[in-house]
Amino acid sequence: AKLVIVHAIAEKTIPAELQRMVEIEHLIDPVDAGDPAKVAQALVRKVLDEAAADAGQRLGREVVTHLETGDAANVILRAIEREAADLVVMGSRGLGEIKGLLQGSVSHKIAQLAPCPCLTVK
Repeated sequence: AKLVIVHAIAEKTIPAELQRMVEIEHLIDPVDAGDPAKVAQALVRKVLDEAAADAGQRLGREVVTHLETGDAANVILRAIEREAADLVVMGSRGLGEIKGLLQGSVSHKIAQLAPCPCLTVK
């Protein structure tokens, strides 16, 4: 089986420290360094590529990565359909009681809407 790693970038500002790291590590063309969306993509792409290489080596399996901008639950649900996933494994990260009650968590939405089994890991 292949492993698919999905990451959704929310439209938020990038901390100055991370933006500087992207510039120092030459992860982005200097022309694009002022664009928070491109900085975020460069940073996340590096993390995804490293995760895929490590997982592929350890598991001896094909690893595919998807990086999209948008609502995390929607991005993940689209990837589940596109890849015809047999199982979804997600981490859980609390937003806090009030925010979690009002918005619902990504893992909860995926567990309710995914057409396949879901495993949430703490």
